[in-house]
Amino acid sequence: MPHLFLNLENHNGLQPDTEGRDFDTVDAAIAEAGRTAGQVLAEDIAAGRTPVRIRVLIDDAAGQRQATLESFIEVKR
Repeated sequence: MPHLFLNLENHNGLQPDTEGRDFDTVDAAIAEAGRTAGQVLAEDIAAGRTPVRIRVLIDDAAGQRQATLESFIEVKR
């Protein structure tokens, strides 16, 4: 069971995950990163911030990058 850190990067800069948590697999961490990114994107859009770019950097306890989730949303009216 890997101990992984979901570090969030958006318009506020890098927000490191200082505690991390155990995931069954890296894929489970990617799924959690997707949920987290979705919540942050929704909050940014509701606040009128667009375009919105977010990255979740998934690192292991040794600091090795296991995956990166990137999302970009632009609202055009």
